[in-house]
Amino acid sequence: MKTVGLETPEQIGALFIGDSEFLEELTRGIEPVVDNFPKRIMADSVLGQGKSLLFTSLKDTDAARERFVQSQLIRELWPEPLIQRTIPYFDYQRIIDDLIDVSGHPLTRDMNDLHHILTETSITGPALWHMGSTADVQASLAGLSTEERALPLWQYQIGAGLFAERRYLEAEEPLRRAEDNQVLFATARLFRIYGLCLDSQVDAARDLAQQSYPALAGNPRIEHWWDFLAREYGVDPRPDVSNQ
Repeated sequence: MKTVGLETPEQIGALFIGDSEFLEELTRGIEPVVDNFPKRIMADSVLGQGKSLLFTSLKDTDAARERFVQSQLIRELWPEPLIQRTIPYFDYQRIIDDLIDVSGHPLTRDMNDLHHILTETSITGPALWHMGSTADVQASLAGLSTEERALPLWQYQIGAGLFAERRYLEAEEPLRRAEDNQVLFATARLFRIYGLCLDSQVDAARDLAQQSYPALAGNPRIEHWWDFLAREYGVDPRPDVSNQ
């Protein structure tokens, strides 16, 4: 279950959409799918890209959380302490849904989401996905030769695994080696800076950010990183335009 991203009982609860009362309301007045009318199962794609209003509404984690709290079935099956621990995980499920739904480069993903996962939970899957890795990729590392493990691409994956496990200082070295690949440089360097912040080495993070800024300046994809690091840790190597 951990391999597919379910690492805690709270995560299982946060997959809740609705109970029988919700399903009865959802299907009231709807004709059943039968052989003569097979297209009744097809939802109207009113949002484009095959997404329907129904599908989108079922992914509303705020609404699902409210149904979870109000569900008689949940109150009968789940211990009250577990119910209370599960409630915040609907926010994390929204983050997971976004990671699954939207492909993209690690630099373009929402740093606030990753920060919530790393600092408020112990789960590793979403952190791996955010960094462009998976449990399957991490498992494949054991089968690599010494020469293969030394390649920057695999060094980045090793660093991502350590990062997801909150072993930030151990991740620093493989991420540094990953910087030898020009394509990986910006991603690995920014995660090194962020890892130092997470390890409470803010001064070292600030120094590394200052050293890195000339090579990273002008990349519009990472402006939100500087905004995030400045807000959370006071790390911002960008020149103060107001004083120039």
